[in-house]
Amino acid sequence: AMVDTLQQRRIDVTVLLYPRMPVTLTETARRTTIARFAALSQAALATRGVRFVDLTDAAPLTDADFGEDFDHLLPNGNARFSAWALDGPLAFLQE
Repeated sequence: AMVDTLQQRRIDVTVLLYPRMPVTLTETARRTTIARFAALSQAALATRGVRFVDLTDAAPLTDADFGEDFDHLLPNGNARFSAWALDGPLAFLQE
């Protein structure tokens, strides 16, 4: 529904799989749950012309960059991630 609303308003949509805390990404999870979720997400979005960016484990982040909840970046991690992403996989946002 969110994608529908944004596309109806002619807003360019990008769906991003946000980085996960490295310690939470086991090899089994990468091969199974994480890979399946990414593949299903990408397939569902491809037919709608939505850009898909998977940064689940691509960002140069460490466990120390994440807060106690394992999901949110601390200020220093956020600054590092933002600089890296805008210089790389999310550079298109600056165009």
